[in-house]
Amino acid sequence: MLQNYLFPVNELQSPREIIFQTTSLGKLRQVLPLDRLAALLPAKGSARGAKAWLAPEGMLALLFLKSYTGLSDEQLIEHLNGNWQMQLFCGMRLADNEQIKDVTLVSRIRSYVAKHLDLQLFQEELIRYWKPQLKETQVLFCDATVYESDMKYPTSVKLLWDCCLFSHELYEDLLKSCKLKRAKNAFNEQQLKQSTFNLLRKKSQRKSRRRCQQLIKLLTRLNGLIKDVFRLMGDRLQLAGRLRERFDLVEQVLKEQRFLLENPGKKLPDRVLSLYKPFVRSIVRGKENKPCEFGAKVHMLQVDGINIIEHYSYAAYNECKRVEASLALHGRLFGTCHQFAGDRIYATNANRKYLSERKIATGFVQKGRGDTPEKKTLRALLNKERSTRLEGSFGTEKNHYDLRRIKARNQANETLWMFFGVMTANAVRMVTKREKAQAPDLAA
Repeated sequence: MLQNYLFPVNELQSPREIIFQTTSLGKLRQVLPLDRLAALLPAKGSARGAKAWLAPEGMLALLFLKSYTGLSDEQLIEHLNGNWQMQLFCGMRLADNEQIKDVTLVSRIRSYVAKHLDLQLFQEELIRYWKPQLKETQVLFCDATVYESDMKYPTSVKLLWDCCLFSHELYEDLLKSCKLKRAKNAFNEQQLKQSTFNLLRKKSQRKSRRRCQQLIKLLTRLNGLIKDVFRLMGDRLQLAGRLRERFDLVEQVLKEQRFLLENPGKKLPDRVLSLYKPFVRSIVRGKENKPCEFGAKVHMLQVDGINIIEHYSYAAYNECKRVEASLALHGRLFGTCHQFAGDRIYATNANRKYLSERKIATGFVQKGRGDTPEKKTLRALLNKERSTRLEGSFGTEKNHYDLRRIKARNQANETLWMFFGVMTANAVRMVTKREKAQAPDLAA
């Protein structure tokens, strides 16, 4: 019977829309205020051009769907063409003979939203919408994790070879467009040596250093030839913006690697690790199986099981210094905080003093006298809840919401990918909370 559905039935709705509300995608759609979120995007300035497949609400829904399903961009379009539930989720309905053939639709929407959406406002709008259904808002958990970028493990040899490939391809394109003769260079010879080096099972430090010397020599030669072409052609030859930035980055890599080769044992802070993701830095985590991670280090807050990104950076930072900012964000969203829990790195004297002045109970180990059974019990509960719910949520997001290795190609898209993955996981948790809240009503 229709009156037994969990959701109100509109007489104008089709039977398929009524069925959709009872599906997992339909329940997820109901906890997302897409109309409010779409208001954060700029309105279309002109009616010219081809009709868009998706409205602003649909574009945001498609990005949630991407994180929820974990499909590639091409697979998502393929499923969207044949799955009526996905179409209703995105607020669209394709005709029987209609198909979306643009496989770049998802990536173009991602780039557009990353360019125009304020992610902090987007996150806060969602949290405020879910706030009435959250109960234990006075308890705050904090921890940090790294959402890794999809990139090859950075070594000097790999980085220099990527630069050589780019410079050689650019040089060949310039010769073709300017109709010039090729100058002598050792690229083919070094390409064979690089293949041989890649096949080595054990790459000793001596062999790697020798390979770096050869690649630096080749890269210097190629960059010099490119500059010769520019000097010869003068103002008649200009590089496009992205190519110019990439070539400048190659020059920077060459300087850094030459410095490291000439000064063995010295470290160069903030050096480039990837030619295609230059914003990524090495983050030392100290884990036994993965001492270094490469991606965005995120300081995460959790309130009643809902995760909030308080701060993120692609360079390393100390999360214990984010306590004051975390409490400020919690106060703006939820009000007063009474209990706080974090791992041992947060238990500095400055943080203890700051929290005790505000009469906030913590999960830190007691210093000195004054420990009571009540404090021990509260401390054990806070630490157990934090370690199970917050740290467990990191694994859930990485394994089930496409955050284990983020495959975006630039920093803005990677950050957007990360926010939508975390918020999609939150939305699924809100579906569970809503069903639990409605269960007693159905029983009655």
